[in-house]
Amino acid sequence: MIIENAEAFNIYSYCSSQLLLSADGQAISLRIEAINIALETFQCREKPETLSKILSLSEQIINFQNEKRKREANQKGKKK
Repeated sequence: MIIENAEAFNIYSYCSSQLLLSADGQAISLRIEAINIALETFQCREKPETLSKILSLSEQIINFQNEKRKREANQKGKKK
């Protein structure tokens, strides 16, 4: 992990369970309130840059997890 991304990753990890969900229960994003609280809690100095990194990271992880769930659901449907 690149050192300048460590803070963003640590803050993401801290609030990764605070998800915004769609009506069908799919994760959409992290709750911005949770990120802002974490940025304050950890006294982040570069808030806009770190927020951008956290949102980018969470988007990639959430998209990966949602695609994985879709593939697994499709595989279960084919087995029946």
